[in-house]
Amino acid sequence: MHKGEVFKGQRQPIISVAQWEAGDAIIVHRKRGTTRDRYNEIPALLAGFL
Repeated sequence: MHKGEVFKGQRQPIISVAQWEAGDAIIVHRKRGTTRDRYNEIPALLAGFL
């Protein structure tokens, strides 16, 4: 897209639309909530070992 106009690509896509949407969903999920919420959601790998 350039200045609101969409152009057809000249090369084959590197990834499929399904792969793009899956990656985008991960990014959207990670952006939700506050930073503290994200850290509480995924435990630290070395918690309890140090």
